[in-house]
Amino acid sequence: MENIKSKEININFSGKLVSLGPLRSDLVPLYNRWNNDFQTTKTLASTGPVILEEEIAAFKQISQNKNFLFFTIYEKHTLQPIGNTFLSDINYKNRTAEFNIVIGEKDSRGKGYGTEVAKLVLDYSPNIRFT
Repeated sequence: MENIKSKEININFSGKLVSLGPLRSDLVPLYNRWNNDFQTTKTLASTGPVILEEEIAAFKQISQNKNFLFFTIYEKHTLQPIGNTFLSDINYKNRTAEFNIVIGEKDSRGKGYGTEVAKLVLDYSPNIRFT
């Protein structure tokens, strides 16, 4: 796992193992590495390699789309980014969404992080402002 340092990390909420915060533009190259690992993305709707410029454009689009809610997953004690999680296709009228978890760092898999992320996001989801 790369050692990613940042002057400030915004954390929205935490469990015992992980913390969740907003996507960060300085992490787009890391998100791009995860999205180009086909073992990581085999259960997602990814169709092939993604160049960095496409990842940057997707980041900008997702950041402004109210039908997506993305979080960066951090290992709580080190604050190292290990993946991301998101609600997509949010339907505000019917109060539904698709839920995804990506543990991009291979050495962070099998440690209960994904289970805790699922609990945190599902506990948070009733607080989404369905207007």
